[in-house]
Order: sequence, then C-alpha cells, then structure tokens
Amino acid sequence: MARPRKFIEADVVALAGSQFMATGYGGTTLDDLVKVTGLGKRSRNNTFGASENSS
Repeated sequence: MARPRKFIEADVVALAGSQFMATGYGGTTLDDLVKVTGLGKRSRNNTFGASENSS
C-alpha cells in the first residue's frame, strides 16, 4: 500500500511553473525542480511519471 502524499500536487505544479517562468524550459534542470519543489526523484516519478531523460 502506498504512503499518503505529504504534498499537494497543484502546489508542486505551481512551483515548477514559477521556475520555468524564471529560467525557461531549456534553462531548468531536474536539480532546479528538486530544489524549488522539495520532491525527490521517486516522489516526482510516482506522481508525474518518469521520462526517458529523467535522472
């Protein structure tokens, strides 16, 4: 059984959107998104799916 989330998905999306607005899509790294959202790799992938290029 999965653990309950300790974050609100809409809040994470808003934070990521703010980062993209500040640095652009091409200028935003996964490390930037981890810093701004606080989500680790596993939480990010479980919530939003993993891409071929995600690390």
